[in-house]
Amino acid sequence: GLQTDKGEKFYSPFVILATGHSAEDIFYKLQEHDVEMEGKSFAIGLRVEHPQNWVNRTQYREFSDHPELGAANYKLTYHNKRENIGVYSFCMCPGGYVLSSGTEKDGIVSNGMSNFNRNSPYANAAIVVSIDHEKHFKDDLFGGLKFRRDLEKKSFQEVQNREGGHKMPAQNMIDFLTNRTSSKDLKGSSPSGLQAIRLDQLFPDNIYLHLVEAFERFQKKMKGFIDSQANLYGVETRTSCPVRICRDQESLESTSHQGLYPCGEGAGFAGGITSAACDGVRVADSIAASLSST
Repeated sequence: GLQTDKGEKFYSPFVILATGHSAEDIFYKLQEHDVEMEGKSFAIGLRVEHPQNWVNRTQYREFSDHPELGAANYKLTYHNKRENIGVYSFCMCPGGYVLSSGTEKDGIVSNGMSNFNRNSPYANAAIVVSIDHEKHFKDDLFGGLKFRRDLEKKSFQEVQNREGGHKMPAQNMIDFLTNRTSSKDLKGSSPSGLQAIRLDQLFPDNIYLHLVEAFERFQKKMKGFIDSQANLYGVETRTSCPVRICRDQESLESTSHQGLYPCGEGAGFAGGITSAACDGVRVADSIAASLSST
């Protein structure tokens, strides 16, 4: 069973651990109880924002002003075969907004959303670089967690150094590619406002260069992707969890603790709302099957 922080105790032979996207503290608590976990590859990067009318023109062409067509979206991928690194768009939000979604007081995380009407004049999407756990962190179980946490803290501190308060760290696309400081009057969808910082200096060189290479490839697929009207926001670090709580492939039960069922994004088994919900259904089905067989 489990015990709450108020001392309440609930007993059950089935405990579903679905703590959610960013409950990092649970991993350290599980480590204290010798629950088996492993490092997992993930992805980090930036969120890019364009005018929605550019996306519409690019995708719908001569029909871009048709009243029956909603805000257009896109999906972009690039694979560097030489280094086996993938760069791809994630969580594209047509007619959307860029939001500040940090979970700690000293960190900033960018995220995107669209209202039902998708009527913002901007479109945004995460552009992220795959990070191989084995290659970058080896036996450091929490290496990925620490890496993304350091980026989030660095982003926050860069904004504070410029007295930006709660504004989102941002840089014009052209300035990012040419290693220049953007002007102070950056405009975008974020209700928090935009604070110009050097996002091009935020990442390790290899990640920055992969982003640059991907942007250039995306420009060939969608002319206008690289444009002075496009802005980048930092940092996109919560695409998926860098740690996985190990479980049996068939029963979905923890490989080290009987009756414990790690589930969803917080356990490292999903990369979005829909996949997390589906994983929850799988766990529920597994428990139901176990009950029916007894």
